[in-house]
Amino acid sequence: MQPSETELLQRLVVPGELDDDLLARAQGVFEARGDEPRRRWVELERQGYGADTEVGDLRALLGGTNTQGVVEAILRSRVRHGRLVIGGAVRLWPHFFVESVDELRALAARVAGGGSEELLLDIASAVKPQVQLSFPRHVFAQVLQAIAVELGDAIRRNER
Repeated sequence: MQPSETELLQRLVVPGELDDDLLARAQGVFEARGDEPRRRWVELERQGYGADTEVGDLRALLGGTNTQGVVEAILRSRVRHGRLVIGGAVRLWPHFFVESVDELRALAARVAGGGSEELLLDIASAVKPQVQLSFPRHVFAQVLQAIAVELGDAIRRNER
């Protein structure tokens, strides 16, 4: 492993260090390896996946070939099970966070200052009764940490 990759891995394990510079460097590692699905993955982490993106869209977004491991890494880092609340009824529901890393960092900073331990996200405000997903307040920080772990693992394993 090249020294720059070692440094990159060290930065990925430090919580709170997932920034655009780190992502650009990870993207460069994958590009240098000719690993297009992983290069594209980092690009999506930087720009966001788009509000209408569904889990089933990931293969196409990554280029469609040799993407299984990347799709699994994205799902491990970005899918969190919230509590779906519809008119007082509650059930666990998976949610795919589509925001860019910058947006996730801003959201994590906004909710880190205190308040309720529970975040309620409206997911269909025009629907009556109101539909919300409930997550612990630290969900955005968890997603960021998971992205860093998955990127670090992909770099460390030197896989294609």
